[in-house]
Amino acid sequence: MIEDDPETASLITLLLEECGFTVHTAANGEAGVAAAREHRPVLVTMDLGLPGMDGFEATRRIRQFSDAYILVISGANTEPDLIMAFGAGADDYLTKPFRPRVLQARIQSVQRRPRRGPGGAAGAARPVLERQGLVMDPWARIVSADGAEVTLTPTEFDLLRLLLEGGRRVRGRAQLALLLAGHSLRGGGAVSSIDDKTIDVYICNLRRKLGDRLEGRRWIQTLRGAGYRLAPVP
Repeated sequence: MIEDDPETASLITLLLEECGFTVHTAANGEAGVAAAREHRPVLVTMDLGLPGMDGFEATRRIRQFSDAYILVISGANTEPDLIMAFGAGADDYLTKPFRPRVLQARIQSVQRRPRRGPGGAAGAARPVLERQGLVMDPWARIVSADGAEVTLTPTEFDLLRLLLEGGRRVRGRAQLALLLAGHSLRGGGAVSSIDDKTIDVYICNLRRKLGDRLEGRRWIQTLRGAGYRLAPVP
């Protein structure tokens, strides 16, 4: 848990411990990166307004050696902040002040998303997914585009997997948000506007990392007002 405000840090620590975590704390970015390297956490909560190295840079550095889920908890709630945080490698974003039960729900949600552990995959093997030079191995959680491996955050990987598995079927933002959260679509559920915005940010980051240019999308197609699907094969 990387947080410089003692009162907020105490609250987050308590909530994490209630979720069953052993909590290691750091009050600045440099110490947080060092703690993540030493303890190899499953989950990192990250403040953005840290002294010295800010949360954006700390997230980027942790993402270089760790596939831990990174949950940003910040008072900043502008679109540029969201874009920068997800671009740095964050998996979810919660604004301050937050309700304790909402934070715990977000923690439980990210834990339902599969991730690769130190020894391999989180789940059963699946067939390799391919589309016009884009190759995904869900078991090893490896993606390559035109033969070059692409580094994705766990949530970006899961979003791309949903699109590849869906093929030409359109998936709306609300559907994608629910699927990423581990919910069945049959169960319904409400998705806030920030969830919709977050899906758009993930898609933007995926396109940038894959080199999916605006002029002639190769892989991810936007249907205005409807959602996303794989682009047609020429």
